[in-house]
Amino acid sequence: MKRTLLTAGAAAVATTAALACMSPANAVLSKYSYYASAGATQVQALGVAVQSDATAQSVIVGNASSAANQKIASAKAGTLLTAGVATTDTTATVNAAKGVTVVADAHTAGLSLLGGMIKLSAIDTTATINADGTDNPTTSMTTNLVGLTIQGKKYTAPINPNTGITIPGVVSIQLNQQQTASDADSAVIEGAGLKITLLGARNGAAAGATVEVNPITELLEPGNGEVEPGYAIGGGAWGSYVDANVGSSVQVESGKSAQLTMPAGGTSGQVQSNSTAKVTLNGVLNLGVVHSEQTGIRNDALSQATETSTVASASVLGGIIQAKALSSTSTASATPSGGSVSGSTTFVKLVIAGKTIPINVAPNTKIHVLNLGTVTINEQTPVVQDGVVHAFRTVAVDVVLDTKRAGLPVGAEVQIGFSQAQVWK
Repeated sequence: MKRTLLTAGAAAVATTAALACMSPANAVLSKYSYYASAGATQVQALGVAVQSDATAQSVIVGNASSAANQKIASAKAGTLLTAGVATTDTTATVNAAKGVTVVADAHTAGLSLLGGMIKLSAIDTTATINADGTDNPTTSMTTNLVGLTIQGKKYTAPINPNTGITIPGVVSIQLNQQQTASDADSAVIEGAGLKITLLGARNGAAAGATVEVNPITELLEPGNGEVEPGYAIGGGAWGSYVDANVGSSVQVESGKSAQLTMPAGGTSGQVQSNSTAKVTLNGVLNLGVVHSEQTGIRNDALSQATETSTVASASVLGGIIQAKALSSTSTASATPSGGSVSGSTTFVKLVIAGKTIPINVAPNTKIHVLNLGTVTINEQTPVVQDGVVHAFRTVAVDVVLDTKRAGLPVGAEVQIGFSQAQVWK
């Protein structure tokens, strides 16, 4: 049984969104498990060496037919990026042979990058993994660029995959950027319609900053009890995330630090880990070591996923929230006779607005902080839907602002210590 595709940098799974894409009762289930994500724009330009989430992101995950779509009126990230209307769609269709076709599509209009250096009337990107249930899975990804100009020079279709253009000392541009792979029972597509990487400081961003338009990720793996034994598992963990995609403007956004994503086949009981030495975001986050771990078991007797996130020396929103350390753990398991989910958090010297929080704080405790917003401590969300999906999400600290602060708009969310585990039974 080949497993090489599972470690090919395949997917930064948006695990929160995954809970909205669960298999309905009595659904026809595929012999494969899939994940698909399509976004409009994605920016990494905040000095945090992790990847940011996509705007207007549509995500589906599971092993039954499903669909999702999103739309955003406009997006803006300083002078790095402005974009007009964007729509995304993801669909999975299971056939009678228990195969599945997974399609991710993104359309973004009215693009201007780097203050107008790069312009596009529209960009359409579509990625497809087709597993008919008999032959090996196949992959394809296409991008259609309309009205593309770079420094005033027009570029016309067709654009070959991974077409590169470099403006020395300024920017590296990749058009129809993609990485694909497949074997007898797995497949992966990862790419973007357009990706730029700054080669020098520009437009308020440092060298190495990246912008992706129409980022797409698709992953197909063996499903429940067909190619592999037991039940497909999933989930993920990360230390911190700031989501300020409120309304139509991307004002500030960080990625998920020390992120891990659980393969559907598990980790053979071995511990996988990811660490970040430090996370700093002006006025918002100042974290010490961020460490994530996961363990997955999948066999006929037991399928189990365990995800853990640990954060040291946390200072959030200028010190209003402080902790010596905090962590969250989520576990989901299934056996032929049933399933279970659980979660927990730990805190060392957690202080919020000058008030010390007890280490045994009850799940989903909410504190309203004047001129800040609502802080949820030990946030726990169990989900068992239609007897098919068993999942548990735990967040050590979750803040939603009701006041503008540190460059974040009202409605922005800051999460510290995230873990989620799930099993498709």
